[in-house]
Amino acid sequence: MPTVHDVAKLAGVSLATVSRTLNEPDIVKEETRKRVLAAVEALNFVPASSARALRKARACSIGLVLPQLSNPFFPSLIEAASIEAEKRGYSVLVRVDDDPLRACHYLARSGAVEGIALVDQRLPRLVVPHKVDLGIPVVAFDRTPSFTVESTYQVDNVHGASIVTQHLLEVGATRLLHISGLQDLDVTVKRTQGFYDGIAQSSQTAQETRVVSGDFTFDSGFAAVEQVLADGFAVDGIFAANDLMAVGAIRALIKSGRRVPEDVVVAGFDGLSLTKFVSPTLTTLEQPVEQIVNATVTHLLDLVDSPRQEIRLSSHDIVRIPGTLIKRQSTNR
Repeated sequence: MPTVHDVAKLAGVSLATVSRTLNEPDIVKEETRKRVLAAVEALNFVPASSARALRKARACSIGLVLPQLSNPFFPSLIEAASIEAEKRGYSVLVRVDDDPLRACHYLARSGAVEGIALVDQRLPRLVVPHKVDLGIPVVAFDRTPSFTVESTYQVDNVHGASIVTQHLLEVGATRLLHISGLQDLDVTVKRTQGFYDGIAQSSQTAQETRVVSGDFTFDSGFAAVEQVLADGFAVDGIFAANDLMAVGAIRALIKSGRRVPEDVVVAGFDGLSLTKFVSPTLTTLEQPVEQIVNATVTHLLDLVDSPRQEIRLSSHDIVRIPGTLIKRQSTNR
C-alpha cells in the first residue's frame, strides 16, 4: 500500500507539502499542487480520513549534521538547536559523520527529517560550490559548506580574529604566533586573514610573525608552541584559532618555564565555558552561539513550514554575526 512518503518522493516535495496539499490546498502553489495530486492518482494513494492522522505521518524532526563531537563547541550547538526546534514543535536528530554531505544524503533519503542544518568541514574547492539538491531544505552554520545550501550563519571570523590580534599588540606583544586550524576549513582561512588584518590595522607594530598549522585540538596547540620555541622564535603573543589550542599553548609555555601573561600573552577563539576555569583564565573571542543557532534553526523551520517549494540553492547568502572579545588573565598585563 502506497504511503505519504511515496507520494512525497514521486512528486519531489516534502511530507509537509503533501499534507498541506491534501488539507490546505489553497496555500500551495498551483504547479506544486498539481504534482502532488498527480502522484496521489498515479499511486492510488488513499489519504488518512483525518488531517490529524496525516500530520502524524510527518517527520516533525530536523537533522543536525556534525563532523565530530570531541570539540566541546559542537555539543553546545546541539543543545541550542534542540531548544530552538522544540519551540516550534520539532525534535532534532543528530548524525555525526566526517563526510557531512554523505550524512545529508542519508537523512534526506530516510524520510526521517524535513530539513537539515549542518556544520561542514571542507573548504569549497570551486569558485562556485557544486550544486546538490536533496529535496528538503538545507542550511549551514559555523562553516561555509562545499556544496550549495539555502544560507550559512556564522560568527564574523575575519573581524573577530582582527580584534583579538589588535588586542595582543595593544598589551605589548610584538612577536606574534598564530596557531591556525585545519587547512580544509573556511574558518581557518578567515581567522588567519583576520590575524593579518589586525596587524595591518593596529597602531602598534609587530616586529615578527609566525603561522603554524594546528587541528583545533589541545595537543596541536601544545605542539605548535614547542615547535616555535625549538626554532628559537622569541614569541611574546599567541593567537590560537580556537580555545582548545590556546589552552594547549599555555601548557607548553608553562612547561618551558615561561609565564602567562608576564612573558607571553595568549588569546583564543570560541568562548568555551572552560576558558573561565583554566589558569590563567583565557582571553577569547566569544561566539554568539545561541544567536547563530537560533537564526539557523528559525530559517530552516520557516523553509520547512513554507508552502514555497523551489529551493534557491545559492550558498552565497552568508550571514555573519559579530562576536565579543572577552578579556581575561591570559592577556592582563
